[in-house]
Amino acid sequence: MKAYIHNPWELPDSTTSGNLIPPQWFMRVGMLAWSMYTTEEVRGLSVRQRRCRFPHESNLLISPIYSYNLCRMQCRMLLAHRLCGCVPHFYRRTGTPTIVHLSTMAYWP
Repeated sequence: MKAYIHNPWELPDSTTSGNLIPPQWFMRVGMLAWSMYTTEEVRGLSVRQRRCRFPHESNLLISPIYSYNLCRMQCRMLLAHRLCGCVPHFYRRTGTPTIVHLSTMAYWP
């Protein structure tokens, strides 16, 4: 089993590292957490000025909510599409899917 510790508003993705818990082991975890927040005055700044987005300011194709990991997922999805003309099945569909048949696929060496 693998345990993932992440922000409650964030999605773990394929690059999120987890801790492997061997079978029949007990684990006790101690944590020290802190909360970061912004004041209301920051909302008056542009995205460019603050260099971050609030969750409701999504410009993503894959989600109406913005998060750092969702942004990275979309970047990887667009890169895959640019490089091979297809998108892996585990990414959210953003339009009409293109069916790719095995006979037309190029194989990686």
